[in-house]
Amino acid sequence: MGPRPQKQPRRPLDPHPVTTLGPQLRAIRENIGFTLPDMDAICGLQTGYLSQLERGRIQKPSPDVLAKLAETYQVDFTHLMQLAGYKVPPPKPPIKRHTLEGQALDATALTAREEQELFRYLHLILREKG
Repeated sequence: MGPRPQKQPRRPLDPHPVTTLGPQLRAIRENIGFTLPDMDAICGLQTGYLSQLERGRIQKPSPDVLAKLAETYQVDFTHLMQLAGYKVPPPKPPIKRHTLEGQALDATALTAREEQELFRYLHLILREKG
C-alpha cells in the first residue's frame, strides 16, 4: 500500500445518511474525493469489485474487505459490518468501579502487567498509611 493521497471533500455529507452498504461506501468515497482507481492503489481492492460492491451487486463482502475499507475511509468497522448484514454484539456498558484501584483503571488504558504493578503500588501505599 502506498501513501494515502490527501484530497479535499467535493461536497458536504448528506444529512440523511444512506442505510445500505454499497451506496454508503460510494458516498463516503466520493465525499473524500477518491476515485475507484485511487482505492485500488490505496488498499488493493480491485476497481471492478468495488464498483459491484457500491452498486449493491455484492451485498456481503468479507470482514477482511470491510476492515480495509473502514481503515481507508476512517469509519467505524462495526457499522460497516452491520450494514453488510453481520451480527455484531452490542457494546458492553462500562463497569462501575467503586474502589480506588477501579477508579485508577478507568482513568487510563493499562496493560494487564501495568494493572498488576499499579495494584501492588496502591496496596503498598495503603499498608504504609496504616
